[in-house]
Amino acid sequence: MNKTGSTDILSLVPVSGPNDTATKDLVTAVRDESARISRAHGASIGVTGFTALAIDVSDRLADVLPFYVATVLGLSLIVLLLVFRSLLVPVMATLRFLLRVSAAFGMTTAVFQ
Repeated sequence: MNKTGSTDILSLVPVSGPNDTATKDLVTAVRDESARISRAHGASIGVTGFTALAIDVSDRLADVLPFYVATVLGLSLIVLLLVFRSLLVPVMATLRFLLRVSAAFGMTTAVFQ
């Protein structure tokens, strides 16, 4: 606790590793409990660390991934429409690109699982 009594730091060191499910569950439980304590006592509580940061980044990336993919697909379709001045070729190329990206994500998931 600092000298004025306004800030306190509590360190939790989990038994499991930073990438284990138990550690992620601990971060979630601490955040849930800190939200309850914050509402009850008006305290500002923050949870940080490698696992908490990784969870936050992963959640944010998952939130924006559909918009990113839609933007890339839309812009590539527009460019192909302008270059080929056709409808069939750009649509087929965009669908093939989407299929390749889906297959790449599927293979990546299969390898890591």
